[in-house]
Formats: sequence, C-alpha cells, structure tokens
Amino acid sequence: MNRRRYLAATGAALTAPLVGCFQSDAEPTPTGSTTDTTESGSGPAEAETGRSTDRGAGGRSIDGLLHNDTSVPRSFAVTITDTDGTVLLEKERTVGPSGSALLPRIGRPGTTRAVQVAVGDTTVLKEVAFDVERTPQRVDGYVEIRYTDSGDVTVEFTPIAYPHTEVVTADPRVDTPPQAIERPQTPADPSESGDWNAEYLGETIATTPSLDFTTVARRGGARPPMRHRDPEGELYWVTLITDEATRDTLLDLDAVDETARQRLSSVDFTESVLVAVETGYGSGSVEHRWARVEETANGVRLHGYYTDPWIQTDDLTTRGSIVEIDRPAGEVTLARVSLTVSEDRRVHFNSTEGLVTME
Repeated sequence: MNRRRYLAATGAALTAPLVGCFQSDAEPTPTGSTTDTTESGSGPAEAETGRSTDRGAGGRSIDGLLHNDTSVPRSFAVTITDTDGTVLLEKERTVGPSGSALLPRIGRPGTTRAVQVAVGDTTVLKEVAFDVERTPQRVDGYVEIRYTDSGDVTVEFTPIAYPHTEVVTADPRVDTPPQAIERPQTPADPSESGDWNAEYLGETIATTPSLDFTTVARRGGARPPMRHRDPEGELYWVTLITDEATRDTLLDLDAVDETARQRLSSVDFTESVLVAVETGYGSGSVEHRWARVEETANGVRLHGYYTDPWIQTDDLTTRGSIVEIDRPAGEVTLARVSLTVSEDRRVHFNSTEGLVTME
C-alpha cells in the first residue's frame, strides 16, 4: 500500500493515548503484581455499532487517580476493602516524577469503602463514601490519591456533576459529509509531499454562522474513559464543561503546555464553555480541526474534520482537543460533534452519550 509514508514513532508502536493520558512524559510502566478481585475488573467493553458503552461490569464507574508530587518515582500500593473487611481490590503502580496515573474502575457509586494507601514508609487508611448516583456510560467520580514532598498521603473522593444526565443519542450516527471534498493528487515521490493538502477533508466546510471559539489544546488534558478500551476500535467521546468544578475534575491542567494551562485556568464560565473531544485510534500525527460552532436549542454543535498529512507517524493513539466557546444566550446542556473522518464518512456523537464505539 503506497498511499502514505509512515515515520516510526518514538518508542513502541502501540503508545498510550495522548489526550486523556495525563501522565508525565516519562510515564512509568506499572510494576509489581496487580491483583483485581470482585470490584476491580477492567476488561474492555464489547464494541457496539454506533452505541455508547457502559462504564464496566457491575457499574464500577469510579476511577482512582495517583499523583506523585515529588521529583523521584514513587510506588503506590492501594488496597480497597468492604465495610466487613473483605478485600475488593489490590493494586500497585509506580508513578514517575511529578506524574499521575490512573486506576480504572475501582469503585461503585452508593457504597462506602476503606481505602488504604502505602507509599514508602507512609501508610494511610481512610473510609470513603462514594456518595454519588450511577450515571450510565460515564465516570461518576475520582478517588484522588496524592503523595507530596513532605511525605504525606492524602485520599479524597471527588464526584462529577454532569450538566445533563438524560442520554440524547446522535441520529444519524454516520452520514456523508455535505461539503465538497477534492482529494489532492498523490505525490510522485516523497520529496514532493510538501504539495499535499492535509486539510482537504474540511477546507470547504462552511465557517459561518458560528459562535466565537478557540482551540486551546490539541494534546493532553482530558480524563475520559477511552484509554481503557481496545485500541483497535473506532471510538468517539465528547464532554461539555460549564463550570469550574467540572473543569477541575475532568481536566488535568498539568498535562497541557503553559499557555493552554493559563487559558484554561482563567476561563470565565459566565462568558464561555469548554468542550473536550477525544477520538481514536490511529496515527498521532492526525489532528482535529474545527470549522464552526453552531448554537443549538440546548447547547452547541461543533463541525470539524481530521487532518490527513501525507507523512504520518506509525504510532497508535487517540486524537483530541479542548475548545473554548462563547457561551450561548440560551440553555447549555449538550455538546454535539459532527466530525468528517474520511471522504465518505461523517460521524456524529453527543456529550450525554459517554464513550461511543463503532464497529
């Protein structure tokens, strides 16, 4: 197949997702044994044709986040027990300097658990009530476990309050892009690849009428469930962020560059909303582009496309972006994305659906 030239990506061919993988650049590999019992299973959900997937067997929709605020790698040993002392989960992960790591699906809403964490010579045991209602297809909260330079370990549960809980399914899921698409002529040799138009899938998408918007980040920052899924799948996820509490829960500002961090930290949610999008899987050299953002009856709709560079890296990861949008005058409870992914396919997905999988 001579359609593209692929450049080998740094490291393994199968890399961790860039958006939603909020660990440091020197992300550690989990070390030691990892034991999952009744409450901790985290196998990939079955793929469905254009349907959103549930957040794990038995409604385990609470994730753990390990934060190492020191300058050296730290090993976190986490044990979660039921109120009767039954061990439900045992995990050990090494987290790099100033890094973070995820423990997916460690808890179930509506339960109380004892969380024990050992880091070095420090051991903390805390009873945590997962006082949040189950929201299908979504992460319902995070257990934040943090180790600091002073040798202290803190354990806090942060529930997620979504702005809209009624699932509104995109219909149709897939259609033909309405814009005219003219595929560039294939370069005769690699030296002529500079003439290739990587924006051809969306350069004719209408840019008006549109709310004012800015793509704040193209890599890193979001905390969706996509990174736990089968990297061979075709997956789509979008979330709407309308307040500071949701931003601080769903975005890891340390994972983006300084300019994006300052912009996201200073968002005035009386004037703007944020939309985070992650899709996958494929080459990390492919990016989202957004042409316009329409105001809808209950929120916003983003029209965008994939770039298609001639020379692509051969890694396997997700594509993502975080967009700041002028807040519409009306109700804002839903973000809808219409993304042109190829010359004959446009995919639609909503912020109320959670993770959408496609065969």
